[in-house]
Amino acid sequence: MRKRFAPAPTPGDAEREERAEREEREERERAAPRAPQLQAQLQAQLQAQAAPSRGYLDAVREVEAIGRSLDTLGELFAAQAEQVAFVEQAAHAAREDVQSGNRELEQAALRPHALRDAAVALILAMAAALVFLDWQFA
Repeated sequence: MRKRFAPAPTPGDAEREERAEREEREERERAAPRAPQLQAQLQAQLQAQAAPSRGYLDAVREVEAIGRSLDTLGELFAAQAEQVAFVEQAAHAAREDVQSGNRELEQAALRPHALRDAAVALILAMAAALVFLDWQFA
């Protein structure tokens, strides 16, 4: 195998290397002042893009607040529905109690009439029996 050796530097090569290094340095120096400009441009673009996002974020927060309100309302409606069911049951029980009381009052009102009618019939029958017996033995 043969060993390869780098060719010996020529005076033009050193100048080229110096020129390349100088160009590199100049490029970095040119890029350095542009970095803050680029950063400012990027920051401005970011803010411009973030502005609509903030609007969307506000809208999302508003929708979430509305959702929480609706959830609270749902819970209130559920509690109210339970209360309404309880009141309906109590009203139904009260109606049945009132109807039962009315029936008992009607029966109580009819009992004295029947008893009175029976007493009058008995008195009339006894009077008729006395009249008949007086007529028979007279």
